[in-house]
Amino acid sequence: IPIRPNNLDFIKYISDEQIKKKLESTRLIDQEAIQMMPSGEVPNFIFKGNGENDFEDKSAVWIPQTPSNSNGSAYADLDNDGDLDLVVNNLNNAPYLLKNKSNGNFLKVKFDYDKPNSFGIGTKVALYAKGKLQYQQLFTTKGFQSSSEPALFFGLDTVAKIDSLLVIWPDRTYQKLLNVKRNQTLIIKPDVKRDTFHGFASKSTKKWFAVAEDNFGLVYDHKENEFNDFDRQKLIPYRISDRGPAVVVGDVDGNGLEDVFFGGVKFDPAQLFLQKKTGFERVENLFPKEEDGVEETDACLVDVNGDGALDLFAVSGGGEFYAKMNPLLDRLFLNDGKGNLIKQADFPKYFENGTVVRPIDFDKDGDVDLFVGSGAFSYDFGKIPDSYLLENKGGKFEIKNENAFKNLGMITDAVWTDFDGDGSEDLIVVGEWMSPVFLKNNQSNFENVSKTYLANPTNGLWQSILEFDLDGDGKSEYLLGNWGLNTKFTASEKYPLKMYYGDLDENGSKETVVAIARKDKYFPIPGLDELSAQMESLKKKFTDYHSFAGKTIEEVFGNTLAKANLLTVNELASGYLKKINEKYQFFPFEKSLQTAPITKMLAFDFNQDGKKEVLLGGNYFGVKPYHGRFDSFAGAILSSGGKIIHATELGINFAQKQVRGLNIIKINQVDYLLVTFNNHETELYSLVK
Repeated sequence: IPIRPNNLDFIKYISDEQIKKKLESTRLIDQEAIQMMPSGEVPNFIFKGNGENDFEDKSAVWIPQTPSNSNGSAYADLDNDGDLDLVVNNLNNAPYLLKNKSNGNFLKVKFDYDKPNSFGIGTKVALYAKGKLQYQQLFTTKGFQSSSEPALFFGLDTVAKIDSLLVIWPDRTYQKLLNVKRNQTLIIKPDVKRDTFHGFASKSTKKWFAVAEDNFGLVYDHKENEFNDFDRQKLIPYRISDRGPAVVVGDVDGNGLEDVFFGGVKFDPAQLFLQKKTGFERVENLFPKEEDGVEETDACLVDVNGDGALDLFAVSGGGEFYAKMNPLLDRLFLNDGKGNLIKQADFPKYFENGTVVRPIDFDKDGDVDLFVGSGAFSYDFGKIPDSYLLENKGGKFEIKNENAFKNLGMITDAVWTDFDGDGSEDLIVVGEWMSPVFLKNNQSNFENVSKTYLANPTNGLWQSILEFDLDGDGKSEYLLGNWGLNTKFTASEKYPLKMYYGDLDENGSKETVVAIARKDKYFPIPGLDELSAQMESLKKKFTDYHSFAGKTIEEVFGNTLAKANLLTVNELASGYLKKINEKYQFFPFEKSLQTAPITKMLAFDFNQDGKKEVLLGGNYFGVKPYHGRFDSFAGAILSSGGKIIHATELGINFAQKQVRGLNIIKINQVDYLLVTFNNHETELYSLVK
């Protein structure tokens, strides 16, 4: 459009009540209002496809960067050299004719079909060369009032020979052409005798999972309570109040059958399902009424006092609670041997937004100790919390005072593992705005040895970690679930994603501001409205949007930025750590696993072939509309050997849902997959044999 009525300064101008009245009562101000609108001319963009849904901005290299009001484009081989030239129409200006100067191999295909569809609109062509497939369908119109040349263009790069063409005509008949020469314009007419096309032959694969025919009464519908973290802290990059529910499987009542505990949310308490021979029964009034406001984000069932019964440790958290509020206290419930859970009154008191618990006997004294990881601070996002190592002393827990666990990071997951091979269980933790941390167990004292074992610091928005032999060489790798690459966040070694945490407006309270790099400079992601809603002093510094536009983060905040703490992310891809020359190096997964955060991973022999595979689940919705929610990851399997099996072949579909738990549960002596979601009903899958 020639001028932009969506310009914020213009909207603010016409939103004034006096201006509104004048606009409604007279035309005298119309011209003045129009003149307030800035030009809508901007340069055009063009992107190069690199395969695997990856695109590279080539605008500055391939096309002129002249601002214009372009409202239509069409492509055609105007000089008959086998590549596509572009015609771009411009409003109130002459059109652009952009000549294509590429010189790769090609095949140009035209059709001589039956009238009145002489061009063969709708014809499909599959081109096979060097074991790869290119597939196109002829349509001349793909944009507003623009019609392109009625031909198909196949780029062949260095391909010397085309093995075959499969032509599927609009009447669903087909014909084949073999050993087609490259670098030619091929005009294809329908053969007189043609067979009907019944679809592409696909390899028939047996699904790995099927929705269970019976849920056995195991139905839990998690209902996230209405709470908007951004109302409290307007500039945080994402929510922290929606990371539940906890889910853990174990035999609570001692009848030899596995039961399930699900964490609760505020005003919707936790639930325990006990498995009987006839199915599951939900325990009524599991906890006292005063526990109803607690949100359990993780849990474990372990025998802490050696009486043979599984006790319940529940991690409490959520972004709704802060400081020293009781719902931020973790709790231990002792099992009386009959499945009744009784809260231990003298459990250590520490207040944290808990995210993970991992049990282990780290000191080899015969009882179970606990590592508890803390996530981001509620109401103080950016402050680095402590995590805790709880030492079991005869059934009573004490906080082990270890410097290694202080200011450990915004932890999301952890794994006990002997990464140095000395026979003692060490700990690796991952979290957001941090690199994986390697904590070595030195005779029950812990030391941060990340610099020794990591080839390079790899700061990410890490969500999960799992030990697994990915390449089948008998040595463990560490799979890492990250934020993914399908995001407006950008991060690299040269240009990391930055988050500043400090009193940026010098009013006594701290804020967080996230910034991304554009052309060697950093700019705040929030706009002026968002920033000034948290820091009103910016309204005086920038009296209109024009004065704010294009300002770097240094220009916005000045000297106060230097006083703030800086947290960075240089890797957003999910992947794995592999040990090479005594150092762990990070390798990303392929692009198909980068569409959303990977929040949960489960290792199990799902296809009963004697080898374990890893099931991946994820997605996350707790972001601002600027990002759009991450909901497209349907799930996948990683096999030992690195092969990826996608959801369509597996018989699962986690898309549009946020995975918070993946568990194997045995029901009637048969293994089932239990999938727990945030704000959604659980799903139960049988394993297809």
